[in-house]
Amino acid sequence: LTKCEKTLKRIQGQKGVLGIIVVNSEGIPIKSTMDNGSTLQYASLMHQLVMKARSSVRDIDCQNDLTFLRIRSKKNEIMVAPGNGGSCVLMIRFIQLRQPWRRHRRDLLNVIPDVAKQVRACVC
Repeated sequence: LTKCEKTLKRIQGQKGVLGIIVVNSEGIPIKSTMDNGSTLQYASLMHQLVMKARSSVRDIDCQNDLTFLRIRSKKNEIMVAPGNGGSCVLMIRFIQLRQPWRRHRRDLLNVIPDVAKQVRACVC
């Protein structure tokens, strides 16, 4: 297993994690631990939201960029770490939020460069 795969597997093994979706820069899922229907739905919707959020951040300050997006609902939490080559989307049960999320955020941000390399390798 690559470092990226090990990290994703470790995050997926945490209590409360429902799934992880890795998408490329066009929002196409590359890797997922969820069923196909949910993967396509979340990948499409989250990609649109990330693009809008990134655009908003850049409109406010053209030298700034979106580094992390966290959305909480009554039932779930979605954490997105956007990158140039792909984005990790991590959906977690809202009830399980007593865990140290800073480590998960760091893990997601560390995975992005490895995912970008894998995406370029698959596309080329």
